[in-house]
Amino acid sequence: MSAAVVDLLPPPAPSQHLVEMLERMLSQAKAGEIVFACVVAQARGGEVIDGWSSTVGVRPYSVLGALEAVKYEFARRNID
Repeated sequence: MSAAVVDLLPPPAPSQHLVEMLERMLSQAKAGEIVFACVVAQARGGEVIDGWSSTVGVRPYSVLGALEAVKYEFARRNID
């Protein structure tokens, strides 16, 4: 006989802030305003999803600087 772990708690509600941020950025991408995006996401089960896309006109050093700033801010707020 095999045992299964069953989650008895209801799934958490979607993050309204996350949904609004992604929708705003999607609208900007559809309008051609965003020329580069790098996405790192964590699914509810812990799976990490990542990807990036680029078009003409990207300034790589600006992008790398922004990535470092986001990495620093994330670590500052989330790691003790």
